[in-house]
Amino acid sequence: MIFLFILLSFPMLSLLFAWVSWRLLRGMESVPRWAALLPAAVAVVLTGGFGWMIAARMMGVGDGLPVVPVAAIYLWHLAVVPACLLVYAGTWAARRLRSASPTDATDGSREEPSSESDAPEEDWTGPPMTRRRALQLGLASFPAVFIGAATATSMPQLERFRIRRIEVPLADLPPALDGARIAHLSDSHVGIFTEGQVLEEIARATNKLDPDLVVMTGDLINSSVEDLPAAMSMLRRIARQDRLFLCEGNHDLFQGHRAFREPLLDAGFRLLLNGTERVYVRGVPVQLAGLCWGEEGAGRGAMLEQHTEAVRGQVDPEAFRILLAHHPEAFDHVFDVFPLTLAGHTHGGQIMLTPELGPGPLMFKYWSGLYRAENGAALVVSNGVGNWFPLRVNAPAEIVLVTLRRKQLDRARA
Repeated sequence: MIFLFILLSFPMLSLLFAWVSWRLLRGMESVPRWAALLPAAVAVVLTGGFGWMIAARMMGVGDGLPVVPVAAIYLWHLAVVPACLLVYAGTWAARRLRSASPTDATDGSREEPSSESDAPEEDWTGPPMTRRRALQLGLASFPAVFIGAATATSMPQLERFRIRRIEVPLADLPPALDGARIAHLSDSHVGIFTEGQVLEEIARATNKLDPDLVVMTGDLINSSVEDLPAAMSMLRRIARQDRLFLCEGNHDLFQGHRAFREPLLDAGFRLLLNGTERVYVRGVPVQLAGLCWGEEGAGRGAMLEQHTEAVRGQVDPEAFRILLAHHPEAFDHVFDVFPLTLAGHTHGGQIMLTPELGPGPLMFKYWSGLYRAENGAALVVSNGVGNWFPLRVNAPAEIVLVTLRRKQLDRARA
């Protein structure tokens, strides 16, 4: 029910924006009618595209549109409309304050015609260009320019990811594991925004790192199990098939737990579902555990406490232990028994003002990089190598190469 409410709120906000923009802009004498209509027209077109996408998904034909318009629809509803509504709200407030001023009373009444007949006769062309008119025309064109620039910026990003190298010093790490490398993949979101050549590049880059272990910490696919064959093909290109382990994420389960799990398990992939496996790395026993997300018939909540309790009961005291968890806050439930936790889910905050300021720290306790518990246990959170949303700012897509180091640590804050 909550998900349906959120889904419906996007087109409703877009249509509200269309109405607000028209009401605001038509009252400005320097804005011709075509310019006043422009933001509303863009809103109506992209809201229609949103409706088409939802209908296409309900009919089981994916997004039903090419990647560029899909990116524009995502960006419009999740970024542009909220930003523009804030800009318009500020403009409306400024006009109200100006019209309330005795010295500007005449200007205020002139900018608020009482009816359509009060509008200037040259409504389609407007008066000669002035600084005031240029600002008002800029306000009118801002949404169209914003969505165009954001979409153009997002397209090249879909093909890019970085290799991020993080050394993790761990107290009591077995000496033979000093220098061991783990290629940490997460959030590939194989689908409309992560497909084709970039999947081959992800596998090629992973192999080039020559890791001792490869892990995928959830959201292998974006939403549809129809993308699983492409995702599994990417995984098969990774050389260390005997050292490749996965856990599931929330996006993997949009069409149900079984629809995602069974094809992977039938194909022989090591998908850890509140289970563990023991492998030898450089002659040392290493236990990998992976968490489920939610449970069949109970929605897609993380259920971290229940799932971490299940793996805590399977701890191998003779092995070096690593937990794979999609949600990074699983770390708080296991740091006393798992020296290393690898997670994703946050996309590094996706759109950050700076690497440290933005949605990441506002939404998550741990959002990107290396974190520590007081006992020296470590958590590494990946930004993810793929995209469910087409634009990233200060949170680049990445494969994380985790290098283990043997070192005695000072007690540190979590």
